[in-house]
Amino acid sequence: MANNDFKKEMNKEETVQISHERLRKFTFDALREVGAPERDAEQIAECLIDSDLRGVYSHGIMRLPIYIHHCRKQGPGSINPKPNIQVVKEGPSYAHIDGDNGIGHLVSIKAMENAMDKAKKTGMAFSSVFNSNHNGAEAYFAHMAAEKNMIGYCVTVGGRNIIAPTGGLTPMLGNNPFAYAMPAGKEYPIVLDMACSVVARGWILMAIKNNWKVPDGWAVDKDGNPTNDAQEAYDGLVLPIGGYKGYALTFISAVLGGVLSGAAIGNEVTDLYQDFDRSQNVGHFMWALDIETIMPVSEFKMRMDRLIQEMRTSRMMKDVDRIYVPGEKEFITKEANLKNGVPVSLGVLKELNSMSSLKLDF
Repeated sequence: MANNDFKKEMNKEETVQISHERLRKFTFDALREVGAPERDAEQIAECLIDSDLRGVYSHGIMRLPIYIHHCRKQGPGSINPKPNIQVVKEGPSYAHIDGDNGIGHLVSIKAMENAMDKAKKTGMAFSSVFNSNHNGAEAYFAHMAAEKNMIGYCVTVGGRNIIAPTGGLTPMLGNNPFAYAMPAGKEYPIVLDMACSVVARGWILMAIKNNWKVPDGWAVDKDGNPTNDAQEAYDGLVLPIGGYKGYALTFISAVLGGVLSGAAIGNEVTDLYQDFDRSQNVGHFMWALDIETIMPVSEFKMRMDRLIQEMRTSRMMKDVDRIYVPGEKEFITKEANLKNGVPVSLGVLKELNSMSSLKLDF
């Protein structure tokens, strides 16, 4: 089973359709219950449910229970539901930000806002972040820039080491996801959001929650043997994209998101789902480029539309009926899920309804 086939199967397995409004309200209430301020809870909920709307179910409401668990803790291993996010060093085109151990989505939103504000004045700016936590799908933050007629980029380090150096069996790097986003005119914006592994580990976690097998080529067990068992895959290694090239790419991403930011790297990286006595200290790197610095936005969008439309003129392989550009499928999925509701697997629904007094009905 290929990656896309596995993700399509989620819609055919035992799932229920729940409106995005209901999911957002449930997420908001859960965050408020653990002490998140109202505006913060709104932003985090919006970010999480946007992933579900786009079909990235591995990074949406499925992640809420583990965030709530860490928010309820005190001391090491906790997440601060009321962070005082601060710029500790800055210049005209950069900022170094302390996330105060806040939920990564909120910290990342603030960091990208800072980068965009500075980019409006200097043309290009970045924010490096330390002392943050898991921030879900990177596309949301990069797309923030595209909505402001900028090109956005972000990368995150942390969450758990799941990739070994080429030829090795010891996990020393995370999949260090990154995203680019850029606006277009009549076409959807271009959004590339990808992990440096063959698949985001969240899909393996989704398989565990629902007792599903994982496809060939996703992962190996602790001894380097290919496996379709989700738990063995989770406990073993997720394979990098393109072999040694994926390993090199995740290494470079670790430099931007971890080394440069002063966040956790190497054996300092914790596991969100298993380490409850150590702070994550996740690092992010956010970058924004103001298109108007180079050319009129209208001209850029016209040229983007032309490039996108030219892609669709390609002669197609057998059994292919459409050429897509990065992010297009997610925008189409979002339109469908806004109309029909978001599919939530019964395994995830059960966990959500057992995490507190709140109940997610449908």
